[in-house]
Amino acid sequence: MFDVFCSFQLADETVQTLTYRVNMKKIIYFWIYLIILTEPLLTHAAYQEGPYSFIVTNGQAIITSFDTSYSGDLVITNMLGGYPVTSIGNFAFFCCTRLSSIVIPESVTKIGNLAFSWCNGLTNVVIGKNVTTIGSRVFYGCKNLISITIPRSMTNIAGGAFCFCSGLKEFIVEEGNPNLSTMDGVLFDKSQTKLIAFPIGKSCEYIIPNTVNTIGTEAFAWHFGLTNILIGTNVTTIGEGAFNNCYGLTNIIIPDSVITIGESAFSDCTNLTSVIIPDNVVTVGKWSFSNCYSLTNAVIGKNVTTICDYAFYNCGNLSRVIIPDSVTNIGQSAFCCCYGLTSALIGNNVAIVGDSAFENCINLTNLILGNSVTTIGNKAFFYCTNLGNTIIPNKVTTIGSNAFENCFNLTNLVIGNSVITIGDKAFHWCISLPNIIIPDSVITIGNGAFQSCSGVTNLIIGKNVTTISDRAFSGCASLQNIIIPDSVITLGANAFNDCFSATNLIIGNNITFINLFTFGNLSSLSTLNIPDSVTDISFRAFSNCSNLSNIVIGKSVTRIHDLAFLDCEKLQHVYFKGNAPSIAERAFNNTPAKFFYLPGTEGWKDTLINRPALLWNPQFSGLFFSKTNFYFIVTGTVGIPISIEVSTNLLSWSPLFTCYLNEGISAFTDTTDASSTARFYRIAGW
Repeated sequence: MFDVFCSFQLADETVQTLTYRVNMKKIIYFWIYLIILTEPLLTHAAYQEGPYSFIVTNGQAIITSFDTSYSGDLVITNMLGGYPVTSIGNFAFFCCTRLSSIVIPESVTKIGNLAFSWCNGLTNVVIGKNVTTIGSRVFYGCKNLISITIPRSMTNIAGGAFCFCSGLKEFIVEEGNPNLSTMDGVLFDKSQTKLIAFPIGKSCEYIIPNTVNTIGTEAFAWHFGLTNILIGTNVTTIGEGAFNNCYGLTNIIIPDSVITIGESAFSDCTNLTSVIIPDNVVTVGKWSFSNCYSLTNAVIGKNVTTICDYAFYNCGNLSRVIIPDSVTNIGQSAFCCCYGLTSALIGNNVAIVGDSAFENCINLTNLILGNSVTTIGNKAFFYCTNLGNTIIPNKVTTIGSNAFENCFNLTNLVIGNSVITIGDKAFHWCISLPNIIIPDSVITIGNGAFQSCSGVTNLIIGKNVTTISDRAFSGCASLQNIIIPDSVITLGANAFNDCFSATNLIIGNNITFINLFTFGNLSSLSTLNIPDSVTDISFRAFSNCSNLSNIVIGKSVTRIHDLAFLDCEKLQHVYFKGNAPSIAERAFNNTPAKFFYLPGTEGWKDTLINRPALLWNPQFSGLFFSKTNFYFIVTGTVGIPISIEVSTNLLSWSPLFTCYLNEGISAFTDTTDASSTARFYRIAGW
């Protein structure tokens, strides 16, 4: 279906233009039409008679398709299979490009959606005098039709029925029709309060009469030559697609009387430069000004409450937008791909900034979020590469996935104190961000939330965070201190992987499982204390921590997985506080590590996975004085490492003396500060 569409030349436009429209949003309509078309086929048998395919329902024939190779004039039969033809189904004569004229029989009362679409050879159509209903886009793309006569029986013409009939110059309504009328070849309802269709082949300028209050669906759509339109002062509704693809329009004045701007009303008006949405408008519809590439100025009325999905999508030259306080909801992709947008001021009553609302606004530098915002949607500011400063208001509870991803120049971030969830990759690749302060309100930090924020040096994690998800801070290459609060229960895989500059790591006391690669490649880390809460250290959890020399492993660890400490090439001493755990054969591959365990623990042997395991039991065994100094004697298992640390206040300790008890005994003295009133000593590992 779509390949056929793309093979046509669209009036004076290129094939590429149609392809673009199909790919954007019309695809959704085609699926709807296809469903409508095939629905009766699922419940009724199809028949063939000559060039016609048809079904029979309730004793009446419905034409479902016609031989596209048929050429010339056609008087459509009024009987098929012995049954009267009462309906022409959806797409029935679609792409019958060789037909030159059609006469629709008097037996027909209904013509379905797109029934004669792309019959671009048609020059004349006679609509039977009993037809009451014409579906959407019935004659779409019939570019050689010049005139259409509407019979007096007609009661309902769907929006866009004659859309893209580029040669059409007039409508004629038979005298006596109680529902429809024309004026100057333009189709109206009987009272001329609704403008139904404007013939595309008609004048390039038009004044909509003051009797009109509604401009119908696709009434002016695809009128490429329309350059000037004056909308009457009594119009309240501009229907769906009313002016879409009117490339020639450069300026439009929407009168103050307008209340509703429908979906796609001005979409693809690529030369439209300015629009003022009046104060009476409450809703700016979906796609309403999408792809208006030349639009530089858009003023949004002070009573608009909703800016719907894709409303200003791809308005590449729009430079500034002020969203008034009346607005409560900014829809999905509302300003997505507004590449020229530099400033966005979001009103104080906006509660929801929708998914992708400002995605790819690559020149956005100034962003002010109103103080009522509660939700920042997924990708809301994705790839706003020049955004430098963001303050997330205190009412925001959710920052969506990818919300600020790829904001490469973001240098200042303040997260409001009501945020509960920071979504997956919310700030991924914010490489210029120096500080991250996560408030106490936050419970969950999503997958990759701050991944590759390579400029971050300072991180404060709120005291109520329970989940730090996979890759949350992976690649924060400049981060120096990692302090995980005791509130954290779940620590995801790769959570702090590739934090090359981290010299200090404190793991919270409620972590039980250290996931795979969680702390891999912390190449500046020299010491590590795994808390007593941890029971399981996973695959490559600390691999490639190349400067790690000393580890204390908490008393609850029961299992250390394969390659957990792979390539920790300076790791010499591993102190175990508890019983011997199950250790994978390769857990400490490419390390010189020796194991040390405490008295009273169980399961230890002289070697474990072919590495020495020594009882670490140093103790002070004597104190001797000389005339000028004193000496401590320390004893313990032969070969264990000890460090004598000193303090003057029992709060801060400094190493004084390190050695191995090569003969099971060592002596030391302290000559560093004879003036101290008190000196305290303790034995530690090193």
